[in-house]
Amino acid sequence: FAIGLPGHDELTELAAETREARPDGAPFDLITELPPDTDLGPWERAGFTWAVTFFGPQPTEVDVRAVIDAGPR
Repeated sequence: FAIGLPGHDELTELAAETREARPDGAPFDLITELPPDTDLGPWERAGFTWAVTFFGPQPTEVDVRAVIDAGPR
């Protein structure tokens, strides 16, 4: 669960390091947190398999409801 990454390039590095550390080559999930309205394309190419929405330390009800209303991406 990679949190607090400054960008998708760091996720690419983490994915590569994780692959190298797994001698059997088995698949793995790589989860990160991203703000609402993030372009997921670069993060998908970096290797994430799941993303959770990060609203910051004090999310507003309006922001949370907007994400819920938008549905899965």
